[in-house]
Amino acid sequence: MTIPQFFSVANLYKEYKNGENICIAVNCANFDIKKGDFIVIMGASGSGKSTLLQLLAGLKNPTKGEVFYKGENIYEWNAKKRAVFRGKEIGFVFQDGNLLDELTVYGNVILSGYLYQKSERAEERAEKWLKCLGIYKEKDKYPNEISGGQRQRAAIARALINLPEILFLDEPTGSLDTVSGEKVLELLTVLNKKGQTIVMVTHDKNAANRGNRIFRISDGCVLEETV
Repeated sequence: MTIPQFFSVANLYKEYKNGENICIAVNCANFDIKKGDFIVIMGASGSGKSTLLQLLAGLKNPTKGEVFYKGENIYEWNAKKRAVFRGKEIGFVFQDGNLLDELTVYGNVILSGYLYQKSERAEERAEKWLKCLGIYKEKDKYPNEISGGQRQRAAIARALINLPEILFLDEPTGSLDTVSGEKVLELLTVLNKKGQTIVMVTHDKNAANRGNRIFRISDGCVLEETV
């Protein structure tokens, strides 16, 4: 098997036990992600979209199969190397933003930056992304003091602080109103045009139109559609 140099998935399979039953969340997925892709993963609730995304990001262990990043299987790495991969090489945005309530917007954004780069560089990047995302004025507020759209933009800024190779997003507009959701999608489109590789789970057809590749998952099976 020839392994693409950037990112690929080979025979990826994930099952869960539900009592005596076995539920298949991802069933032998095979695909690659190219640099600069904007991949959209769609499917009904419970179809395995979020599970697939978390497998790609190294957040869950597959039952079997492989996820290759730059020629290496991330599930053969030790815990420390996978933690660095999640902290530096990728950015992950959860549906609800998953911000830390006890930290300000600025604190949430810069925390991971301090772990993987010099303080001065982290502070420069934090200010850059807060301004770019239009939430610099909210930097000293806490998550419960800002809107849902602002929280989601803060989560995106946090995910971008270490300049990740791939940005993974799980239903980034799912809990937002139409206007806020459209602003987030516009931002993602701009980032992608500047070269950011994006993989996004969504059930929103309007959001799906932002992608250059669409994968649909049903009963764990992942199929790419023609765009």
